Amino acid sequence: MEYQILLNKFLPDVTVFLYKEISSTHKKAKSIIMNNEGKSGLCLIALKQSDGIGQYNRKWYNSEDSQLSMTLLINLTSQKINKNNNKNENILFNEKESIIQDFNKYLWQLSYMTCVSIGESLILIEKINNSQESIDFCQNYKFILNKLNINNNIENVLHISNNLYYKWVNDIFLGNLKLGGVLHEVVNSIDIIDTWLLVSIGINIKGMPIISINKHNNKITEKLTHASFLAQFGINIDPINLAYYIIHEWFKQYKILLRNGFIKIKKSWLKRALFLGEKIFITNELYKESGIFIGIDDYGRLMIQNDENEIKTIIHGSMYKY
Repeated sequence: MEYQILLNKFLPDVTVFLYKEISSTHKKAKSIIMNNEGKSGLCLIALKQSDGIGQYNRKWYNSEDSQLSMTLLINLTSQKINKNNNKNENILFNEKESIIQDFNKYLWQLSYMTCVSIGESLILIEKINNSQESIDFCQNYKFILNKLNINNNIENVLHISNNLYYKWVNDIFLGNLKLGGVLHEVVNSIDIIDTWLLVSIGINIKGMPIISINKHNNKITEKLTHASFLAQFGINIDPINLAYYIIHEWFKQYKILLRNGFIKIKKSWLKRALFLGEKIFITNELYKESGIFIGIDDYGRLMIQNDENEIKTIIHGSMYKY
């Protein structure tokens, strides 16, 4: 068997396929869906990934246990997202013609939600770690359910909690260095009956991610130097345990999104938004825009105020501080 099946009694709706080595969890998840073998709540985790993909098809590699590489599959066919935070109007994802069109409006909201899920998980892990408790997910489930019961040593500085930021639209930063990122994609099954969301997450645990490798001898030719990893902040956790924390928080935040809409998640994201209130510029293949980063709208689009005091919304691009 190419993978090991992991079941967790605290995550009864989740099945983990653990791969010792795989080219890409994201690509494998798409293959599973195309073969009509998808199951909602299936999570693929790779200890070693040889051909991972990121935003704009950037390539990523990781050596064993140095990064978390995972993809979560969610069947959206019967899911609802509140269309308006103040009304009971819902979009149903079983409308054959409008599944992809409608859901793309909310795909960005889910990117923010996933970033918040990762951030909340990391803050909790640090608090548990500082309380001298084991950060093993199963051993510490009582703390995960009731965060208020965690007694932190006041001498321990909360490095992660005090330095955690979300960079538009799908990056996790510690200080001014990238810790990880998120990739979302909506995929139809081959019979176009089911619509799936792929949530792919990469987090640096023990070292810098590899961005270039010699495929003839598998030697590393380049590592990302401007990045951070959890071990730098005293967090020594294995990829599987980290995935459990994130999955648990992801489903918690997902219920909030389905029940209450985007408003609470939007507020949580903006609280830690990198460069909020500062002058930035956005570049993509079509244009370059600059202005003060003033927020995001309810579709997750970036909002800037330019030098003419015009409010502009940006759909996609790369953000930089001016």
